[in-house]
Amino acid sequence: MNTVSTSRDVGIDALRIVCMVMVLMLHILDATGALTKGMSVNYIGAWGLEFLCYSAVNCFVLISGYVGFGRKHRKSKILLSWLQVLFYAVASLLVFLVLKPGVISGKIILKSLLPVTSEAYWFYTVYFALLFAMPLLDHLIETLPEKQLKRSMVVFGALFSVGSILSSGTIFGLNVGGGLIWFIYLYSLGAYFKKYDPFRNISRKVFAILFGASVLMQLGYRVIIELVTVRLFGAPKGGGALLYYCNVLVLVQAVCLFFLFRNYYTGKAWGKVVNKLGMLFFGVYLFHANTLIWVNLLKPMVHSIYCEKLWFTLFVLPLLAAAIYFAGVGIEWVRLKLFKLCKIDSFISRRWSDK
Repeated sequence: MNTVSTSRDVGIDALRIVCMVMVLMLHILDATGALTKGMSVNYIGAWGLEFLCYSAVNCFVLISGYVGFGRKHRKSKILLSWLQVLFYAVASLLVFLVLKPGVISGKIILKSLLPVTSEAYWFYTVYFALLFAMPLLDHLIETLPEKQLKRSMVVFGALFSVGSILSSGTIFGLNVGGGLIWFIYLYSLGAYFKKYDPFRNISRKVFAILFGASVLMQLGYRVIIELVTVRLFGAPKGGGALLYYCNVLVLVQAVCLFFLFRNYYTGKAWGKVVNKLGMLFFGVYLFHANTLIWVNLLKPMVHSIYCEKLWFTLFVLPLLAAAIYFAGVGIEWVRLKLFKLCKIDSFISRRWSDK
């Protein structure tokens, strides 16, 4: 296995930050309604941003494989992550019970108390299952010969990503890339990258060009297919054929982003800031993707301030995503301090320590 610096990779943490802002952008774009307005300059710009950000989910799982491979997967980490999710679900429920009780229903209470099984956060529900599969996946990747592992990554990547185009993302239970099978593949791919580093001789410039080209291909396809189908059938059809996490172009984008960022180490002060912010990214997701917060607070706010102008879409919306990110960072920092004050982390680590 190739050795890397034992210090925390600033590039990986920077990628976590960028990808979380990208996830925020996806949700914000959906809230504006700009993706459904019909062909215009602003419509094309909005879809350009959508395609630019769409590979973020894949990146998170790739990072998990790359960072997690070769490390001990502790039961205490799984429990702490579940408690973190439960905290956000229950805390938001209590806040809205006090401030806006009318939006609370029995279904909302159940989702808040059972956030994993109720899929209150779909990503974490799938990732939670992946956490238990990680030791097995690590063992397979460690023991399989390099040639066989490489062949498996290529074959399954082609099978899943190309097959998704022909099946609207449903083949093999892929669930458009939002299912456990796809997460297992991405984790394994990230672990493979760590073990063998197959693209170590390819420059970042090449990955940047490939990323940009794949985004333009998606956007070009979307615009052309809509123009043609509107002319032929009077309504747009087939524009979402490439909009799956398991699509080959989205996979290429995630891999390119990963290799653009990783293996950047620095002892400078700003690098430490990036590391700190990168460690808090999951709290940002749990804050903004909470159903109560998103539906009753953030989504109405986005919808109310949105201006259907290209400059607003391309410049103001990313700034709004960054603002929500830093708000989430602040809330997660408070959550960490609260857990530390209550000695929750230390208790779980001692009680559930792995010998």
